[in-house]
Amino acid sequence: MSSPLSQKHLTTVPAHPVGRCCSPGHEEYFQSVVSIAVDGDQVRYVGELGGSAKSDLIAGARALLMPIQWDEPFGMVMVEALVCGTPVIAFPEGAAGEIVRDGVTGYLVPDEEAMAAAIGRLGEIDPRKCRADVIGRFDFDRTAAGYEEVYLEARTGSVRASTSLMTRAPFMHAPSAQAGIAGAG
Repeated sequence: MSSPLSQKHLTTVPAHPVGRCCSPGHEEYFQSVVSIAVDGDQVRYVGELGGSAKSDLIAGARALLMPIQWDEPFGMVMVEALVCGTPVIAFPEGAAGEIVRDGVTGYLVPDEEAMAAAIGRLGEIDPRKCRADVIGRFDFDRTAAGYEEVYLEARTGSVRASTSLMTRAPFMHAPSAQAGIAGAG
């Protein structure tokens, strides 16, 4: 199984892998790559988090690393990080290219070497711009208008193929209503 991030990269800076340790089909990867990097100091596995524990961890992070190698349909965790002012470093897979503004709200990188190198450039990213940018693109009014446009186009059959669906209707759920992000979160 190929590894999105090697043990070498997991131990470069303090890291806190979050999420289910054993999603179906990923048990071997977790055991062979992630668990052996967990030392309780530089790398702590914190498991699946929600609510304020998740928000606090994301808000206190230097960055969110998103080393996915599949077409993520939206990537809610990237929006959650940005609304906390936490830059995102991601591979340009799926929705990452529409959520992360390279050099403004984080970095889109081609591989794990570039991801590790981008950590050293985090000082160039302004956390206030991360938050303002994501709120400006995914607030309630903009999202509702986007949904309405998509529904009307579906009803009339006049979908504009040249315009990104994400630009018109970001399909998402909010990390919190207070954040000014659309959805039913």
